[in-house]
Amino acid sequence: MTAGRCVLHSIILVGGWLLYLYLCWHLRNYPGHLIAHIWELIFVFGALILVLTTGWVLHKTRSSKNKVQIERKTIKSTYTKDWEQRLIIADWERLKNANHIKIIIKGNKKIYREM
Repeated sequence: MTAGRCVLHSIILVGGWLLYLYLCWHLRNYPGHLIAHIWELIFVFGALILVLTTGWVLHKTRSSKNKVQIERKTIKSTYTKDWEQRLIIADWERLKNANHIKIIIKGNKKIYREM
């Protein structure tokens, strides 16, 4: 997940909680006979949202740590340009056995390096 997407997800998550808290605060101004059991529902749904949010965060952090190793594929050394017509700069023999490869894009060049 990219940093921008992570920030967007965090904003949505915090925004949802703020909306929930705002609605709870707004409900406290209603007369008691109209919302006799509403506080029980607020507590139950608040606990449910907390459990679901915690579960989602734990799932996402665990799934990113336990990624399945990707099958290695051999790329032809004649691969000189990508689909956006950027020039490919790579030492394919060296990268063939690399565990991690860093891809750097500078202008119209795409550089593959071993990490």
